[in-house]
Amino acid sequence: MILCVSTRNWECTPISGIATDGRFPDVEKTLLKLKAADKLELVMFSNGSHTTLQNAQKTHRVLKSVFPNDKVLSVDDVRAYKPSRTSYNHVLKSVGKMDRPEDVVLVSSNPFDICGARSMGMRALWINRTNANWIDQLGQGPTWIVKSFSELTTFDPTQWR
Repeated sequence: MILCVSTRNWECTPISGIATDGRFPDVEKTLLKLKAADKLELVMFSNGSHTTLQNAQKTHRVLKSVFPNDKVLSVDDVRAYKPSRTSYNHVLKSVGKMDRPEDVVLVSSNPFDICGARSMGMRALWINRTNANWIDQLGQGPTWIVKSFSELTTFDPTQWR
C-alpha cells in the first residue's frame, strides 16, 4: 500500500494560525512514526517545483529523512498541476500502480486533490482540520476523513471503512 502525502499537510496558512513557524505540530512526529512502522510506502507529491521541494527538505529535516529523493514527486515532471489527470497519472506511473490505482491512498487537506485522486481510481484521505462539511461537487468525496494528521498513525487501509 502506498501512502501519497500532499505537501499542503505540513504547512498552514497565516490566517489559520495553527503553527507560528508554518508547520502543523502533529506532522513531524506522525511522519517519523509512519516511517518507523514501515507498513506503508511513503511518497511526497506536490504541485511545487523540484527546487521548492528540495528547499522544503532542507528547511524541514524530517522531510529528507522520511522522503528520500526517489520518493519525492513533483508535477514539474509532467508540466500539469493537480488536479489534472496528467499529474495523478504521473504518481501512478512513478509508483508502478497504473493497473492498481486503488493501492494508492492520497492524503491531502485540499478538496480538489481528493477529487482528482478519486477520479483516477485512487483512494483518498482528507485531513479536515476545521471540521468543515464536504461541499466540493467536482467529483467523488474522500474515502476517509480525519481531523488531524496524527490519526494516520493508526491508519490501516485494509481495516478502515
